[in-house]
Amino acid sequence: MKTLRDLAHMFKAVKQIDWVRGKFFFTPESIPPLMENAKNIRGGSYSIRVDRAIAGDLMQAYITAAVMKMATTTEGDEISCVRITPRRDFNILQVWNRDCQKFCKPEGLAIVDVRIPDGEVKYVPHVEKKI
Repeated sequence: MKTLRDLAHMFKAVKQIDWVRGKFFFTPESIPPLMENAKNIRGGSYSIRVDRAIAGDLMQAYITAAVMKMATTTEGDEISCVRITPRRDFNILQVWNRDCQKFCKPEGLAIVDVRIPDGEVKYVPHVEKKI
């Protein structure tokens, strides 16, 4: 995607039920959504357990925030991927950053929707996950 118009078209094409059932990755700068990629390996992920009723809204909000460089609370905390994964009764939304040594606190993720409960954001460095 090259423009905000492209992003709007994608949002229109992907229906709410698709966000809930599918596994979607969005990379603002065409970085492959692989933890072992050179631009991701030193990063980590902010994770939020998302109710299915708002999964699409939150995915779109965080994609937009990532594009506008407003997904994090600290300048320099760069986002490399926004992804959503379905679970049995909920979804997991993850926002990947590039530097887990400088930016590793859950408070680093901007809360873009009031429906996200306090304390819901977790942070895990990619090196602590199984690849």
